[in-house]
Amino acid sequence: KFYDGLLFHRVIENFMIQGGDPNSRNAKKDDKPLGNGDNGYKIPAEFSPKLFHQKGALAAARDNNPAKESSGCQFYIVEGRKWNKADLDKQAARAARKPTEQQRKIYETIGGTPHLDGAYSVF
Repeated sequence: KFYDGLLFHRVIENFMIQGGDPNSRNAKKDDKPLGNGDNGYKIPAEFSPKLFHQKGALAAARDNNPAKESSGCQFYIVEGRKWNKADLDKQAARAARKPTEQQRKIYETIGGTPHLDGAYSVF
């Protein structure tokens, strides 16, 4: 029941859709910006090379804590965009984790947000 009545408070086209901020429950248009609410705990970072930010993936939001611990309640759904080979090559050159050939094909045909791989937990 925790999520009942919460808003998707951050929607960025071709990037992601974020929800789970408990401060969004009953929020009004002129209320303070959302996205900083929490439930009192964080979840240790979980990075798996098999899980990546392809379009439709569910991932954990987080603040800029050095351990990259995830929010205990906020999450996002990857929207992403389709990437061409040249843009993927540029992204991979500065990425925390390089995509596999299979992941590259998915980023090229389905889309996603490869620059988040290895930095945010994906489920």
